[in-house]
Amino acid sequence: AIWGCHLAIAQSQPYPPGVAIPSELKDPTVKDILQPNDHLIATVHLDTDESLVTLKWVWHEAGNRKHRYEIGKQEFAASFCPTAADFLANGDLLVGGVDTATGNTVIQIWGVRAPTISGGPKAHPEDPPHMQWNRLAYLRTIVNDNVPGRQGPRALFGPLGGGNRAYVQFWDSKDVFQFTWGSEGIEWSSIVTGDAFPEIASGSYDAYWKGDHLDWGYVYILSDERELCRDGVVYLADTDRDGVIDTWLKALPYLGEHPELRDGTRYTNSYGIPN
Repeated sequence: AIWGCHLAIAQSQPYPPGVAIPSELKDPTVKDILQPNDHLIATVHLDTDESLVTLKWVWHEAGNRKHRYEIGKQEFAASFCPTAADFLANGDLLVGGVDTATGNTVIQIWGVRAPTISGGPKAHPEDPPHMQWNRLAYLRTIVNDNVPGRQGPRALFGPLGGGNRAYVQFWDSKDVFQFTWGSEGIEWSSIVTGDAFPEIASGSYDAYWKGDHLDWGYVYILSDERELCRDGVVYLADTDRDGVIDTWLKALPYLGEHPELRDGTRYTNSYGIPN
C-alpha cells in the first residue's frame, strides 16, 4: 500500500475547558460487532449525553444469525464523553471522545470480556439463560492531549488485520490519521486530509461500518444512516491488506455508483454492511 502523502494542517484552536460537544458527534451509530465465539455477538452503543458505553449481547445458533435472542446488556460509565468506538481484532474495545472538563481528546483501550453463559438462551423470555457478567479486564489510556487538527474523534476503526494500530477521523480538521501505540508512546501518520479529499469533510456522517471485501480488500465505511446516504458514502480501503489505507473514494448509491461496494455478499464478513 502507498501512503496518501498529505500533511495535516492545524486549522483550529485547542478546545477550552468546559467545551460543549458538537452536534455532529452526538450518538453515532457503530456497525461493527464483537463475536468472541460461535454463539455470541456484541454490539456497542454510545450515549454522549450520559457518557455511557453500552454493550448489547445476543446469542445465536452457530452459523445462523437469523435465529438469535437478546440476552442482556452491560453499561459502562466513561470518564469522558464517548463519541466514537470500535472493536479491535483481539476483542478489546477502542473508545474515543472528549474530556469536557479539559477539552482533551481521549482514546482508551477497554479489555472487554464476554459473559459466561450456561443453559443456552430459550425462545421464551420467561425461560432465560443463566449468565455471569464479567467486568472489564483492564482499561488503558493511550491518548490524552489537546492538539489542533486532532480534536473530537468522529470515526474510529480498529484495523481488520489486527495489530497495535487504528484509524481515526477528527471533527475539527476532518483529517484521517493512523495511530500506533507501543512502549515508546503514540505515533501519528496522516492518511488523507479534508483539504485533499473534500468529500470526507462535507458529509454529515453518523454511521460506520467495516468489512473484508473480495475485490477491494479491507474497507472502512462512513455513511449517513438517518438521511439515507443523502451525502453519499465514503469508502477508505486497504486494497492489499497490509495495514495501510491506500485508496479513498465517495460514491452516491442512488446514482448506482460502485454497486459492488454496497453488495453485502462481496464481503467475507458481511454483518452490518449496508446494501
